[in-house]
Amino acid sequence: MIEPRSELPLHHYLTAGSVVSEGTIGVSLLEQARKGHLVLRGKPSNPDFSSACEAVLGLSLPTKVRDTARSDIAQCYCLGPEEWLLLLDAGEEWGIELRLRDAFSGHFSIVDVSGGQTVLSLSGSDVGCVLKKSCSYDLSPQNFAVGNCVQTTFAKATALVIKRSETHFDLVIRRSFSDYIYAWIADASAEYGFHASSET
Repeated sequence: MIEPRSELPLHHYLTAGSVVSEGTIGVSLLEQARKGHLVLRGKPSNPDFSSACEAVLGLSLPTKVRDTARSDIAQCYCLGPEEWLLLLDAGEEWGIELRLRDAFSGHFSIVDVSGGQTVLSLSGSDVGCVLKKSCSYDLSPQNFAVGNCVQTTFAKATALVIKRSETHFDLVIRRSFSDYIYAWIADASAEYGFHASSET
């Protein structure tokens, strides 16, 4: 029996290894290995909903837009007053979804969007300049702290932007826009020096 092969959206750019421009590298792009993506909806005011999330995920749901939380098994991003994105290790999404469904009562929604999204990490001394070119949202340290996330327009697509440090941001993007966003970032980074690679 032939096992199905799962390929990252940018594999056709990066299968030969890294893409590197000449000179100093100011921006590095890394396509992360495949993850599980679950979109969760529910009412945090419902104590049963919140306690079930804490029991299964090992974290308290962030309730303010832009806030995030992490545990040993999940990264949780608040997308709206009653909506979150959960990022999990690849292959764990099905089991976590079942455990959440068993634990929940009342109104809730869980949607597995793992096949439709990918995560790009952008890092380097000039990553802030590229982000200023790419989206209108104010990502300055005064407005956007380390650990914050925001859904915003990126180029003419959309992305969830997550701030890991002052020089490291993650982008959760739709798979269908991956070629376009990669080309945009490569072009916007050309003047600073660009390096691209992927996790195996």
